[in-house]
Amino acid sequence: MKKLYIHIGTPKTGTSSLQHFFLLNRNILEKKGLFYPIWSKHLAWGGKDSTDGNFGWIERSNLEDWQKREEISKLFQDHNDILLSTENIWLEVVDKKSFISNIKMIADDIEVKVIIYLRKQVDYFESQYREYVRLILTRGSFVDICGTDNLEMENVKKSLNYYSVLEEMADVIGRKNILVRPYEKGQFKNGNIIEDFLELIGLSLNDEFILSERNYNPSMSNAALEMKRYMNLSSIATQKNMNDCFYDVLMEDGVEEGSEKECAHFKSLLSFSQRQEFMKNYEDINRKIAVDYLNRENGILFYKKDNENLAGASVPTHDLLKQTIRFFTSVILIKNKEIISLQKETEEIKRNNERTNQENNKRDEELQLSQQQLQDEITKLAGAIEEIKTKEENLSLQLLEKQQEINNIKNGYCWRITAPLRMIRRFFIRN
Repeated sequence: MKKLYIHIGTPKTGTSSLQHFFLLNRNILEKKGLFYPIWSKHLAWGGKDSTDGNFGWIERSNLEDWQKREEISKLFQDHNDILLSTENIWLEVVDKKSFISNIKMIADDIEVKVIIYLRKQVDYFESQYREYVRLILTRGSFVDICGTDNLEMENVKKSLNYYSVLEEMADVIGRKNILVRPYEKGQFKNGNIIEDFLELIGLSLNDEFILSERNYNPSMSNAALEMKRYMNLSSIATQKNMNDCFYDVLMEDGVEEGSEKECAHFKSLLSFSQRQEFMKNYEDINRKIAVDYLNRENGILFYKKDNENLAGASVPTHDLLKQTIRFFTSVILIKNKEIISLQKETEEIKRNNERTNQENNKRDEELQLSQQQLQDEITKLAGAIEEIKTKEENLSLQLLEKQQEINNIKNGYCWRITAPLRMIRRFFIRN
């Protein structure tokens, strides 16, 4: 039976790295029987190196349901197993049951499998908060937004009930076709998410595949995050103008990595007790997932324990000040470099314009000289023509005079009396 794998994230679970791996190795994957299609106009989304995967268009297009099915169905004309990937489905598709039902209608001989990585809810919510700050979707502090009465990031809060979301899709394709993996390095195969993912789809990581060590979607450090939150308070701050001005600098000077190159949110914004309180809301949910989807009798979904000495990572004023100075120093230096570059370009344009004007002036002078020479030649030719006309007129007058003389001779007495002699002469010439 043909298989359609739909990787739906969740957000901040290595999705960008996986999608870059799929794209980089799509030819190798195809040789191994798994096709990763490209809808190029829908690939890019978010930051410079983040990605919308190859399936982001499913909700960001105006296609009808039957048109979406038709787009996917075309892929199975030449391929048996297809991999589609996007994290948009997790937060943007409200009715996932209907969504999966629509895709399942493509054909009876296609088995739909959903792949999903789940991050510990407190870490997932924190990572989404960081994204909201980056995108100027919130200006509040994380502790305030975590409050149960706070309605900010409500759609994210609703999505934290992982079991409910999984059951929606399982009602359509069955639990056995929902491939759930906890997003913890200690639970990945050999500690590698790519190797872990490949095992889910029946493949093994080997030397054929190309791997990248790059972190494609790093997060801001706590100091940079707090600085950005204050920057968001500007009355004219918008996502576009701030990203245009600051995004590159922020992701250079505001990114912090751990010892093992993990993202910056390893320094939690909550204390140990706050994290434990947050996770109490999801203990039963996570136990059900562990039992029903991972067949774990112990009911444990996430193995990694929090450090009991963990304090809320509040940002000291001096750290915020250092981060701010570092950031705006980079901005000023970059802008100064851009100004100098612009000045050089302007000077080069001026020099080019001067050279062009000089060349144009020289051509104008040459053209004027050529025109004068041409005019002189025309004047000479005109004079020669007039001279020829005068000679022609004189010759015409001379011709008329000679013709008149001939006519006078022919009409004269001598010409008439000598006519018999001319006749005799012509007679003897002919004979």
